[in-house]
Amino acid sequence: MTVIISVLMRLKKCDTVFLFDLPTEVCLQGVTKRIGKGRYDLPWIETELDPEFKQFIEDFPKDTLPQIYDLLEKYKDNKHIIIFKSREGSDMFISKIININLINYIEKNIFPEYSKNDDGHNLEHIKYVIHRCIKFAEQFDNIDLNILYTIAAFHDIAHHIDKSNHEILSAKIFYENEDMKQFFTQEERIIIKEGIEDHRASSENIPRSDYGKIISSADRSTDVDEFLKRTHAYTLKHQPECTVKEMIKRAYNHTKDKYGESGYAKSYVIDEEYNNFKNQINELISDKEKFKQLYIKVNNL
Repeated sequence: MTVIISVLMRLKKCDTVFLFDLPTEVCLQGVTKRIGKGRYDLPWIETELDPEFKQFIEDFPKDTLPQIYDLLEKYKDNKHIIIFKSREGSDMFISKIININLINYIEKNIFPEYSKNDDGHNLEHIKYVIHRCIKFAEQFDNIDLNILYTIAAFHDIAHHIDKSNHEILSAKIFYENEDMKQFFTQEERIIIKEGIEDHRASSENIPRSDYGKIISSADRSTDVDEFLKRTHAYTLKHQPECTVKEMIKRAYNHTKDKYGESGYAKSYVIDEEYNNFKNQINELISDKEKFKQLYIKVNNL
């Protein structure tokens, strides 16, 4: 029970979960190898394998692991969950981890720019898209997470400048950023530029790369209430003169055009969340009065 309480506490605070679901014999080998060696997180050195701890490891797959998986199922919609079945798998993943210097640069110099955007395209949205990008990367071969992270980090940065052409301007801002040359080759910078340009849902063209397909798919709503809030925030920012009636009409038409049965928004990945969202949206737009009441409710009008 103590282990589960600890896992639950961490789940509530984290955004990414790494679960090492390794064979019992591998776990026992690892513990045995550590005997006689100091550890920074323990004030003592183990001189033998404690029988009680050995039993805990042997019982873990049947007594504790199922409870952990139950918790992961509960939190899967808003956590990035990565499960390793072997140490080789984790080694391969670590070799692809995002450059910490790149993360620090973007968090310091790029993320603050999103305070200039409307609430539908703010930093919270960017982090949502980054989370989904990393999640979908697993469905493609040879994806560089540094490239993908950067595409997601820059993709809406120019929205406050020109919403109608923000994908082109955002790509330009990235490409003209001299500091990015320390992180990426010329070829990689072109891939990032094209990925940013290709993220727009209303684009008639298929993204030119897998990176473009991932960012385009990740930049889709999956929660009806949040989508209606983002739509309202956009209208308040760009069409503040609208009456409530006009806002609702605009939101309804936008929703139908984008996510209706013949909507222009596309997805290039396996995305159960998005499929469920589309089903809910199409049910909602089939009843204008229901749409109106929900729009009013979630936006406190």
